[in-house]
Amino acid sequence: MRSALLSLVRRITGYYTLLGSAHQAELTLGSIEGKLAELNAKREHDRLWVASALDELKREIKADLRADIREDLKSNLDGLAVLTEDLHRRSVRHATQAELSLYDIKRMLIGEIKIEPAKIDFSAERPIAFDSPDHIVPWGTMRDNTRHRRFVQRSEEIFGRKVKHLDIGCAGGGLVWDFTIAGNLSIGIEGSDYSRRNSRAEWGTIPDRLFTADVCYPFEVKQDGARVLFDVISAWELFEHIPTDRVDDVITHLLAHLSPEGVVVCSIATFNDIDPATGTNFHQTVKPKAWWEERFSAQGLKPVAGLFEAGDFVRGAGHSGDDWDARTSPHLGFHLVLRRQ
Repeated sequence: MRSALLSLVRRITGYYTLLGSAHQAELTLGSIEGKLAELNAKREHDRLWVASALDELKREIKADLRADIREDLKSNLDGLAVLTEDLHRRSVRHATQAELSLYDIKRMLIGEIKIEPAKIDFSAERPIAFDSPDHIVPWGTMRDNTRHRRFVQRSEEIFGRKVKHLDIGCAGGGLVWDFTIAGNLSIGIEGSDYSRRNSRAEWGTIPDRLFTADVCYPFEVKQDGARVLFDVISAWELFEHIPTDRVDDVITHLLAHLSPEGVVVCSIATFNDIDPATGTNFHQTVKPKAWWEERFSAQGLKPVAGLFEAGDFVRGAGHSGDDWDARTSPHLGFHLVLRRQ
């Protein structure tokens, strides 16, 4: 009776409907909680994935930074090594120059070396090579002062006497000095006036034998009113500095001062020489040996063999740390000894 009465009350009050709604609500809440749990799980997965990706990115960035640092360090060390080697070469060269100068002073003190005034009359259509890269961005003209007594001695042996020597592109005038103190008449011509303006190297000791001129244009060397014809005309790494369309003119101007039996001796580089600071290429005519021989041949100058050995040559023979050697690196350049044929 009691249970029937309770059932009746529940039906009248809608208890079973409410109970069903509560159960449905409970199921719905459970589903929502499940969805929230799934979302949270996915969110955690995504969070972990993002965190993992960030960690990986950080590792890559650190690795890249370390690579950059290593590369920068390597570059700096390489640069330091190059600078150190350059300083070493310069110190060796300067020490050698100082030793030679001290030896010359001793010889002068005991009267073994006597230098008489040259009394040279020099004129040039264009006194300075104003548009030459070597003048605009001075490099070799303000550093080089090559000396090589062996070349002087061999030149004297070939002619069996003292010689008349002309050095084109003489820079500091060291070779002119070597010929001069050996008792020869030697003249140097340089395209830039840098050394003259700064009384650099031999420009402060034998200024009456060193002159400036753009050899692409006519020049004249006279003594006692007559043009001087030289037995030896040397040009150490000069020709590659000449604009290609002016090479023939330079050869013509040299020939005008070459004695009938005289020789032209030169080293010619076959590589570009670019200033890293300005991008200037000092070598304006980079051509193979055959091309140069053809240019000289067109004006009657032919190669001759047997007059000089490799060690006689002033440049391009590996005499110093910054000097290329045609014997071991023929791709860098070559030597020519030329005479009229």
